[in-house]
Amino acid sequence: MKKLIMLAPIAILAACSEKAAVENAVRGFLIDPDSAKFGEITIVETSDGRKACVTTNAKNRMGGYTGDKQISLFYDEEAGVWKAVTSWDWSHEMCLQAISGEAEEADEEPSLLRH
Repeated sequence: MKKLIMLAPIAILAACSEKAAVENAVRGFLIDPDSAKFGEITIVETSDGRKACVTTNAKNRMGGYTGDKQISLFYDEEAGVWKAVTSWDWSHEMCLQAISGEAEEADEEPSLLRH
């Protein structure tokens, strides 16, 4: 029981560290990284590796907030970093379905993010 209690803080710290790494990866693809406001962040383990969906609201080139967007990421095991893949105007639930391979055809195609 003592070992379990001692491991709980380690697991919490690891989760916080991974969440921070995901947020940093998202910031790297934004026009104004300092303006990022993060909402729901979900990290899942799939047969293809770890993937994440992140709800974020950030400023565009005109200085206005874009509204919540979903950004999907995958963990590059070789490089040891999270990499952003696409940005959607979908709900967080739809993003999770897409990264887990359960997505139905959507009204809008995802757009690739650029550096």
